[in-house]
Amino acid sequence: MLGMERWILRALAVVVLVAVVLGLAPGSATAQDKPLYVALIWHNHQPFYKNTSTGLYMMPWVRMHAAKDYYDMAAILKDYPNVHATFNLVPSLIFQLDEYATGAKDIQLILSETPASGLTTEDKDFILRRFFDANWEQMIKKYPRYWQLLQKRGETVSDRSIAEAIERFTEEDFRDLQVWFNLAWLDPDFIEEDPVMHGLVEKGKGFTEEDKQKVLEKHIDIVRKVIPLYREMQDSGQIEVTTTPFYHPIMPLLYDVRLARIGSPNLELPKEGFAYPEDVKAQLRMGIESYEDHFGRKPGGLWPSEQAVGQDIVGIIHDAGFRWMVSSEGVLARSLGISLRDGAGNVTRPDLLYKPYIVEENGKEVTILFRDIVLSDKVGFSYTGMNGTAAALDFMNYLKKVKRDLSGKPGPHIMAIALDGENCWEYYENDGKEFLHTLYKMLNDDPGFKTVTVSEFLEEHPATTKIPKLFTGSWIDSNLDTWIGETEENRAWDYLAKARRVLAEHTQEATAQEAGASEMNMIEKAWDEFYAAEGSDWFWWYGDDQDSGQDHAFDELFRVHLQNVYSYIGQPVPGYLYMPIIAKEPARPNEKMKDFMRDAEADGMIRPGEWNQASLYFKEEAATLPGGESENILRALWLGVDAENLYIRVDVRGGLKGIYDSDLAVALYLANPRRMEVNSVPRWSEEGPDATVVGFSLGTELLVDFQKVTEPGTAKAQLAFADGNEAWVEARQVVTSGVDQTIEIKLPFTDMNLKPGDVVSLAAVASREGKNIDMIPCEGPCALRVPEVVVGTTLLRWDDPKGDDYGPGSYTYPLSPVFTPGVFDMLAFEVLDVEDDIVFQVEFEGEITNPWNSPIGVSLQTIDIYIDTDGKLGSGETEALGGRNVVFSPECAWEYAIWMEGWMQRIFTSDGRELDGAVRVSVDTLNNVISIHVPKSVLGKPEPYWGYQVFILSQEGYAATGNLRVREVQETAQEWRLGGGHDSSVNPNVLDLLAPRGMTQEEILGAYDVNTGKPAEVPMVYGLE
Repeated sequence: MLGMERWILRALAVVVLVAVVLGLAPGSATAQDKPLYVALIWHNHQPFYKNTSTGLYMMPWVRMHAAKDYYDMAAILKDYPNVHATFNLVPSLIFQLDEYATGAKDIQLILSETPASGLTTEDKDFILRRFFDANWEQMIKKYPRYWQLLQKRGETVSDRSIAEAIERFTEEDFRDLQVWFNLAWLDPDFIEEDPVMHGLVEKGKGFTEEDKQKVLEKHIDIVRKVIPLYREMQDSGQIEVTTTPFYHPIMPLLYDVRLARIGSPNLELPKEGFAYPEDVKAQLRMGIESYEDHFGRKPGGLWPSEQAVGQDIVGIIHDAGFRWMVSSEGVLARSLGISLRDGAGNVTRPDLLYKPYIVEENGKEVTILFRDIVLSDKVGFSYTGMNGTAAALDFMNYLKKVKRDLSGKPGPHIMAIALDGENCWEYYENDGKEFLHTLYKMLNDDPGFKTVTVSEFLEEHPATTKIPKLFTGSWIDSNLDTWIGETEENRAWDYLAKARRVLAEHTQEATAQEAGASEMNMIEKAWDEFYAAEGSDWFWWYGDDQDSGQDHAFDELFRVHLQNVYSYIGQPVPGYLYMPIIAKEPARPNEKMKDFMRDAEADGMIRPGEWNQASLYFKEEAATLPGGESENILRALWLGVDAENLYIRVDVRGGLKGIYDSDLAVALYLANPRRMEVNSVPRWSEEGPDATVVGFSLGTELLVDFQKVTEPGTAKAQLAFADGNEAWVEARQVVTSGVDQTIEIKLPFTDMNLKPGDVVSLAAVASREGKNIDMIPCEGPCALRVPEVVVGTTLLRWDDPKGDDYGPGSYTYPLSPVFTPGVFDMLAFEVLDVEDDIVFQVEFEGEITNPWNSPIGVSLQTIDIYIDTDGKLGSGETEALGGRNVVFSPECAWEYAIWMEGWMQRIFTSDGRELDGAVRVSVDTLNNVISIHVPKSVLGKPEPYWGYQVFILSQEGYAATGNLRVREVQETAQEWRLGGGHDSSVNPNVLDLLAPRGMTQEEILGAYDVNTGKPAEVPMVYGLE
């Protein structure tokens, strides 16, 4: 491509200069050295975004990644003829590219095409929310006008802020934003090569409708070139193209969901069960047919969706005609029953990892490779914050170490680096150009390494070693937990199973009755919808373990596919398919809960100050409900708690005096996370599209029916539970309820089978004459956490200064608005003796939020607690946990380190043991306190002379090798990067800690030396001080 020459020359000059200094000169390998074979496998995949009911694509990412990534990732290799690579193209991605090439549109494309002068208020709202969906630091900030528009909108989004921004934005602002959203998603090479696109970047603002049309036409022009390019380059032999089951399903789960328990024996499975090996065959068959249509040959290699494999599907893959497949090293380790790396992340058995294997089922063989997860994740995540040349050199240094480690071991050896091919580049500077050109230049010229397609390697060096039994797992934690086991995921599997049974029975009946072509065509369409619903992406976003920020859109698409299954075969659509599986985002209260309720009486009488500690949800207008028969009945909803009870107050507009003995009813609905039987709609709801959408699955009902309440008094509420079939089973009258000036209810958490730490969604619905007419809150449910009261004897309390969440004094938070002020600012640390546990409490200045929906209610913070139990010099460990970049003073070495974050909790001992499952966490959001519970049987009886240190860090889900999941500090803060440090490996990644008397945090954490690599040395605080 034009414009690459500059990158090639720059890459060569920088590589030679830096590589010589580091001893990594490309020509350093001797001629007699056997090369290390390197298989680069780039996986290109996007969810199936098409809403088949409307024909509209709900999200633009197939188009955007085609314009920015898909074409360029292959084309760049033409400048490096010695570099061969493998690309996986998911068939449903190819289908979407085909549709865009022939006129398909996504919502963003339609709103981009709409003249700025014709945008409605609803259009403008959507544009202001979604047209900044790009990496702010790398894709928006480099274009001054685009960045200016983001600042004009504001970096935080709420209904109010968007409404205000609509008023601020001019017609020219909206047109410029339409252009910049699409222009910024063009590959930089296309901008440089195309005079028109380059001219628009130079113009910067004041775009015309004609300018906008040119950018959109450029997008589609690139889309049309993607598949022909891949076919051409595969025909030339430089690349290999592989495929995937058509809609990217998790094959072991289609085969039988019970296979998930191989990796996680205690996993909760769906009630309905799901075991259809024939669906695995169908998805593979459709994928192969698509491949042959587009590439004129049969595929040789298979990228199993999410690299999820298992012994049970080997025979099916062989029968489909595949010669090889790829998975991840964790699956290999579990298949062999060994560890492939040591505690520092170094490969201890390179001879086992870097080779192909044979897996066999009943004499049917398939070759399998396993990717190096560390180097793959370096490219996908760790390198994004680095200079491109430095990252490429680190990549090559890793390869050279592997080659040295393999010295003397019989070969040949092949190293597989396999990862997503499109998603990481927006986090690199300039779309990763410097990294890719530098890396490819080095690989192209270095005789010590030979890049190959997998098939060309296997032609010369077929696998000879067999794996006795292939473990069932994926590239995520070597199990299948990401797609099954959580409540939302299992509910989706249940819906899938029910739909399949109905579809299979209908198909069988139609076949037996020799139905006509028209009906059989509709059945075929129904099966296609069903197969789309089997895709992995829906299940990826269900549950707490992943969060896209647009999970509700994926939920809607999944349910649309299943709705279409029923519609196409003339069957009634079950009402639950119109109800979200994912609960609505919680409504923001007008007033937050402040403390426990004190002396409240649930008698219907309002006393001064009685509800001052409760949260308040207030509304002025009627809720918008299907059917258009809404009435503005409900005025306010109050929620309070104490250690054992939930308190609810519902204010009815105009009071209750005139509604006794009337046909009005007020029902409160609660989500019950421990109840299997749930209903999707409230009482008196319509069915189908006209159903009342509360926004969560309903487990418990508290009903006040004024046809039965003829006068003020107590014991007026009825408790009922969902039966799972849209009916309610009455349990008992709620004695602690009252109706007079208002409706008040007090109910023990135990009566609803709720336990401390459970998160509860709640909403109130009013009905009249058997129809639901009002709801509060309107925009989403209330959310509260069942409190856990920790009562014990204080062993140590250490107060920490407010406002010192800046490490050595210079650190700044990442730019993303989720990092609200004070979330890393520790105010106090307390150690409590609580029966059989030791409880460590950390109090924060900022509100403890959970934006990424961790299962314990903590997303942003990581807490390390180090304990010196003997106070002896030379006893214990002085190295902090990985990625902290500090050490402990020898006299303060630790015997135990407790690690807590939202998704993982563990205890490490100084003698190298890891204790999983010994930590329990509870969160007090009223007082911003995180409590970490550890049994005394693990740590021993606490003594007064024990020493402690607490680190407050920022949680990182995609940390570098050796970094135990904490966010690193860089020189300049970015959207997801802490700032204020040096771009070096000795920055302490600690934001706050305990400073002994006479010392300051700034002195402690500032005592590192970038030049010598000396880390900061940290002391303990002791109870006897």
